[in-house]
Amino acid sequence: MMRYRRLRARSARGKMGRAVFVLVRVLGFVFLSGVSRARSGPPLVRSQFPTAGARHVPLRTNIGIRAALPFSTSFAETGSMTIVGTKSGPHTAQATLSDDGRTLLLTPDDPFLYNESVSVLLREFLSDGEPLTDTFSFHTMSGPMVQPDLRAELGGTSNAHSSRRAKSSVLGLSTPDTLPIMTVSVDRTPTPGIIYIANEGGNPGINSNLLLNLNESGTTVRQKDLTPSYAFDFQKQPNGMTTYFDYNALKYYGLDSAWNVIDSFETVGGYFADDHDLHVFADGSYALFALSKDLIAEDQYAPGIDTDATIQGSVIQLFDAHHHETFEWRGDQHYQVADAVHEDLELGQIDFQHSNSLDFDSDRNILLSNRNLSEITLISSETGDMIWRLGGAHNQFRLLGDSIWFSYQHSVRWLPNGHLILFDNGNFDSVEGQPGYYLYASRAVEYAIDTAQKTLTLVWQYHHSPETFSMAMGNAERLPNGNTFIGWGLDPDVSMTEVDPHNRPLFELTLGDYNYSYRALKYPELSDGGQSAVTSATPAAISFSIAEESGGISAIVTVDRPQAIAFEIYDALGRVRSSNEYVAGVGSHSFALDRNGLTSGTYFCELRTMDGRSAIQPFAIER
Repeated sequence: MMRYRRLRARSARGKMGRAVFVLVRVLGFVFLSGVSRARSGPPLVRSQFPTAGARHVPLRTNIGIRAALPFSTSFAETGSMTIVGTKSGPHTAQATLSDDGRTLLLTPDDPFLYNESVSVLLREFLSDGEPLTDTFSFHTMSGPMVQPDLRAELGGTSNAHSSRRAKSSVLGLSTPDTLPIMTVSVDRTPTPGIIYIANEGGNPGINSNLLLNLNESGTTVRQKDLTPSYAFDFQKQPNGMTTYFDYNALKYYGLDSAWNVIDSFETVGGYFADDHDLHVFADGSYALFALSKDLIAEDQYAPGIDTDATIQGSVIQLFDAHHHETFEWRGDQHYQVADAVHEDLELGQIDFQHSNSLDFDSDRNILLSNRNLSEITLISSETGDMIWRLGGAHNQFRLLGDSIWFSYQHSVRWLPNGHLILFDNGNFDSVEGQPGYYLYASRAVEYAIDTAQKTLTLVWQYHHSPETFSMAMGNAERLPNGNTFIGWGLDPDVSMTEVDPHNRPLFELTLGDYNYSYRALKYPELSDGGQSAVTSATPAAISFSIAEESGGISAIVTVDRPQAIAFEIYDALGRVRSSNEYVAGVGSHSFALDRNGLTSGTYFCELRTMDGRSAIQPFAIER
């Protein structure tokens, strides 16, 4: 029989770990590169950033060391560290422990200098008393970085926003005549729910600065004008927060149920902001992209490449719930610029990687989509090692059931059954055996992936009829009822489509007036004019608990008026594991929740009421 217990919201170690100490112990030493370990077997140091030998590191970089075990909570008194630049000399730093105690984050008080080597020596103790010594070095960038063009994939449309009319900078509701003309061409009982889009476009007579909610029939039920800024990547997060990327602020904002800003998420360590993806886990930790930009390194030289070029690469940054950086991974240290075989490598500026989506498996390994490499990579968030590479120049898989490889893909996601779903833009899709012949047809695709046998098998795909092509953006989302909701990105002919498992279109909408949305996402849930679609990051005052009852899981709820109630159980990565809906009268009730398929581990149960309230309760299952 399973045994259940409530989780504590905050551990004693987490409280201690949030304390900040100043380590000012500068030691003279002869520096040796590499990682020193105090014992044999699995390394005590699991990863570090910047990585040993890294080049083109920003002057304001953080320094992180992730250990196999938590650090001693008395690390400020027992440990020592040295940070020395060959030009800038010794550096002091602020030291912070991550929420789990395993990442020691050092934030130097002063920036490094251009084109210098920086040496780091750390001597610390872990929670079990074991000593840890870590020594490594990295090299800083050669000159100032220039803000990358976040709209690079749009080509000639990248200046579309310059034609917008000037409007008030006060946030508020826009008037209806500024909305894009939305044409619904198919409406055959689509899945009830709320659609999230961030409207963008080039028509000066249309407001393209909007956050929009549409119902399942395409009617606008909620909107917010962001003028003079505009948004990208508008979505709900696994922790219940709504987020979007703000181009004026160059960071993500988190919104509550009234769409008031309650949090923000931005890059750190001197890297530029990236607008392509943010993932906020159910426990409040999060992951996002950053951008690096510097002169091409000599180890990236290849025939045809401009050796004076500036390259733009992607950086993955992970944070705990208190905004402490815990992991950093730079693409230009793992990929070769020459592998972007469809990019013009003779240009003075090369956007060779162009990462556009992040997802995570049950071990929090990172599923990374690289558009300009036509590659999907699985990366260990513990060590930073590449686990496997799918597609592109270094593909490790055989394709079964299809003769067409994806290219310039977007929005790669895990499905609950372990399959992959993605939007295949198809910029360079070609039939095997017919090199140089491209189909220019976009599609949504589901694959079964066998990582042991290294096979990728086509399970399902949807082509629009007639065929259509989206050169950039887009997404494919599998809904709980088996339908698929597709955002067509920059496609001028169609903006979003919902199809059933037999590929019968149930809904289709086009944003007119040269409008588009990076993604179009549907959240199936109780519909009350759009309000229940937006949950608050702060639980409302509602009585709600999880209990064991007759060997199962029950939710104990007290409601103050009759209404429909929905429960969803998420795993620790924010994936929906079960859904339950009930109608409750006034008073206290015990509702049995579906526990099928739930193994030992940490889970979160979210309650949503028809009047727009929400609450989240963590719980654990132990065998």
